[in-house]
Amino acid sequence: MANVRLIKKDVNRITAELFTEILFRSVYIPSTDTTKMQELTDRIFDMHDTFITRARIKKDTKDKKKVKAYYKEFWQDLEKEVISIGDEMDKDDVKQKVTK
Repeated sequence: MANVRLIKKDVNRITAELFTEILFRSVYIPSTDTTKMQELTDRIFDMHDTFITRARIKKDTKDKKKVKAYYKEFWQDLEKEVISIGDEMDKDDVKQKVTK
């Protein structure tokens, strides 16, 4: 089983990178839709809270197979959420390029 402290650090790092990307786009790309970026920022913070909470939950820690399956699902869900947020950011970029 992975150390919960390290999992939390990874979640913090991933959400910080996403937030930095949103901030960069909002400041340095003037045609960025600020309401869309604000929605994505809120989604990132919600994702952070959800996954930090999920990292702390330990179900039946005596059965190593269940623990391994739990954290495998945790990482898959985190990856899906990050990809979804990235796709939303890219959709905003595509819309800007098309309208120009």
